[in-house]
Amino acid sequence: MLVHNSWRRPDAWSNLLFGLRLGAAPRVCITTTPRPTRLIKDLIASPKTRLVKGSTYDNRAHLAPDFFDAVIAAYEGSRLGQQEIHAEVLEVGEGAWFDRFDPARHVKDEAEYMPQYPVHLAIDCGVSRHTAAVWFQVRGLDPLRRRVTVFADWHGEGLYSAAAAEAIRKHSEALPSRGRLDTVRLDPAADQRTGIGPAARGEFERVFGARNFDSWPRHRVADGLDQLEVLLDQGLLILHPRCGFVKAAFQQYARKQRAGGGEWLDEPADDQHPFEDLMDALRGGVRDRFPGGRIEQPHYRRVRY
Repeated sequence: MLVHNSWRRPDAWSNLLFGLRLGAAPRVCITTTPRPTRLIKDLIASPKTRLVKGSTYDNRAHLAPDFFDAVIAAYEGSRLGQQEIHAEVLEVGEGAWFDRFDPARHVKDEAEYMPQYPVHLAIDCGVSRHTAAVWFQVRGLDPLRRRVTVFADWHGEGLYSAAAAEAIRKHSEALPSRGRLDTVRLDPAADQRTGIGPAARGEFERVFGARNFDSWPRHRVADGLDQLEVLLDQGLLILHPRCGFVKAAFQQYARKQRAGGGEWLDEPADDQHPFEDLMDALRGGVRDRFPGGRIEQPHYRRVRY
């Protein structure tokens, strides 16, 4: 029996085993990128398991050159690349999502606003008590790479949408960018109506205007956070020291633990925590700039071997 281990419910494995009840020596072949789930770790540790590992490099002859180049450029040198390219099982330390975030490496004065680059504002203003915003730019680091520089953040709690929008606008005007906004992007959930008033999107659009105003692309939370993780690992995301909220979010953002303990999930521990809103704003803004996937690089030179 051949199985691709892509299901999200580990109890499916128990049901699948009923398919091995006949024959003298039934076996199952599992192919997977080894995410550190309890099921994967138990299978690897079992004396009945024969483990065969291979990297993307091993499969290179069977892959389209453009695909191979894009995957290597996106992940090589990052923690996630150890999993996606080299089939390593990455342990999650105490549930920390960004355990390799290092203020000495990722918080720098060079993330300050620079007038030659557009200013992007991303706002998480869904239906929770918290509203968060980040201001960032995307710069050409060299001919092959771009860097995301976050130069300001904001957090508010218990504010109606109109008040939160006005507060963010005033904060923007007090920044070195002096209110410049080339794009404004909102959480798609801002379109939802609540029992306390109209959809948040309408209030924010009234304050910021319709020009360059839209929602960021819908995507899985885990994919957006993976994108941030890759950027961090490759030195392509830095924060200005004034971004205390985002810095704290990177340091303390945690994964949810499965009931009963022992396995950390690709879900935030508390979806109503202010850190969740801050990371949502950042991942949404970055995904809007790089909509094609977890990380998009500039045009690169292909090297033939």
